[in-house]
Amino acid sequence: MFGSKKKDAAAKAAAAAASSSSALWSYCDATMPPLVTPLRAILWCLALTFLPHLLRVPMVLRLKGRYNNLMARTHQVNKKDTKEHPESVKMIQRATAAHANSWEAFAYFSVSCIMAHILKLDVQVASSLCTLFLVLRFAYVLLYIVGTNEWVGAARSLVWVGGLVAAMRMSILALNQAGL
Repeated sequence: MFGSKKKDAAAKAAAAAASSSSALWSYCDATMPPLVTPLRAILWCLALTFLPHLLRVPMVLRLKGRYNNLMARTHQVNKKDTKEHPESVKMIQRATAAHANSWEAFAYFSVSCIMAHILKLDVQVASSLCTLFLVLRFAYVLLYIVGTNEWVGAARSLVWVGGLVAAMRMSILALNQAGL
């Protein structure tokens, strides 16, 4: 009898906690704007654009012991480095390529975000698509830099396509909502 009272009390407490948790989430959804609005997403995408470059600096420092700021846009490696540390050089080159690709993605994603904002796409839909794109871009950068085999390269390509689809979907939904 005593044990069943404990179980009943625990069940009631769990139900109350679940109910209050659900109420809290409902309140947050109703009163708080999404964290990743299309215009904020542009800023986050810009920050992600520099991630590969920021990851490349320690790689160069580890390889060379210094960073040549006079020639910062070059790979800062020579034939000797390529011969002695081929994997490090390839990783530095992949980071440089990921940085360039990030600028390309920034261009089409920014256009999608601006379209969503101007054409007043539903904020929750736009926020979800922006968040998806940003998460996929982050994964893309990491997969690009560490991609040493065909499977990682294939995964990177799939992640890239997912990001492209998220951005294009946002543009299409915005155009449809505006009746264009």
